[in-house]
Amino acid sequence: MSHSVHRSSPITQAVRAGLESDPATGAVVPPIHLTSTFAFRSFGEKGRYDYTRSG
Repeated sequence: MSHSVHRSSPITQAVRAGLESDPATGAVVPPIHLTSTFAFRSFGEKGRYDYTRSG
């Protein structure tokens, strides 16, 4: 069985430079969280549009 050696490009190496694995989870790459915060006029008032999880 032959094993090929994968070598990452210099761009990939630059992006990954300085990242250590998370000691608690072992994650190597930090997750990307696409989130936002919304402002409302008063408590319990919903906006006209709701494109996020509510509850």
